[in-house]
Amino acid sequence: MNDETNPITFAEFFAGIGLVRDAIAPLGWRCTFANDISEQKAEMYRARFGDTDLVVGDVADIKAADLPPGLNLVTASFPCIDVSLAGNRAGLAGKHTGAYWPFFFLLKRYCEESTPPNAILLENVTGLVSSHGGADLEKIILSLNELGYLCDLLRIDAKWFVPQSRPRLFVVALRRDDPKMTRGWERKATKLRPAPIQRFVLAHPDLELAQVILPDPPERSEYQVWDVLEEISGDSDLWWPDGKSSQLVNR
Repeated sequence: MNDETNPITFAEFFAGIGLVRDAIAPLGWRCTFANDISEQKAEMYRARFGDTDLVVGDVADIKAADLPPGLNLVTASFPCIDVSLAGNRAGLAGKHTGAYWPFFFLLKRYCEESTPPNAILLENVTGLVSSHGGADLEKIILSLNELGYLCDLLRIDAKWFVPQSRPRLFVVALRRDDPKMTRGWERKATKLRPAPIQRFVLAHPDLELAQVILPDPPERSEYQVWDVLEEISGDSDLWWPDGKSSQLVNR
């Protein structure tokens, strides 16, 4: 039971403007630590949630002792540039996506010095599944297995819930003794675990994988794009300057 004296708490890394917090907080979860390196994103985060829980800076500079004890969940939407189809495909060795490693080493120290979180949630682009022939995702799962977690792999598209297609890969890691995890793997392509994920699993039989029992997602969002668009006057300072717009359009 979640209450004020015993809240379900989480920490979000690579927090951006707080979209994970946006999703989880209404369920009764309390964010007690957030981190991002970008001051611009932090400015928007503070405007939405205040700065009580926000630490701005490189994740590599954070110490395990800086994190609150007793976290139930740790999330990380680490950079996708090096595994994105539009990026340089450097993978986990890249400058940006490689930020996973300092996050992991921080998580490892936290698990050693405090009670390990019940769950870890990673989010990235679906290109992570095939990055370097699957070797990058294999390393991530092995690192979480090392800490005592079983991993599930899910492809979730925002278009099932909102009028925008934004497919993403989620790595859901729960403690080995968590009853919500079904050990083994149903070798059948589904909407949540489509063929690319199934191929990855078949190619890596030594990984500790399991499946969370989940309901089928909706077919598509009940909303249309005009349901969520804001009307902004042409002279509003919310619009980007012409130069910046042209630069992005002409890339």
